[in-house]
Amino acid sequence: MESQYSIILAAWLSTWLLTQWRVFLPSIMLLREIDISNPSYRFWPATWVLFGILSLVTAPVMLIPVLSDKYRDIFVKSYVNNLLKIEL
Repeated sequence: MESQYSIILAAWLSTWLLTQWRVFLPSIMLLREIDISNPSYRFWPATWVLFGILSLVTAPVMLIPVLSDKYRDIFVKSYVNNLLKIEL
């Protein structure tokens, strides 16, 4: 039973790490190209913490945009679009 949990934990954490690499980094780079004065870009560590916590919870669902370039592009564009709509 212990080995099953370690396999599940390893898969969960590797999915989370791939999500940071394949989804969050392109999102921040795209946001930098569009609007460098956006609060989400200026305070990117806080943005990463929020994204990291929520993507850790939803890691199995985030596996789809991580593995598919088509869905990753759709996710990144919609994520950046919603970050740009934030008004403080």
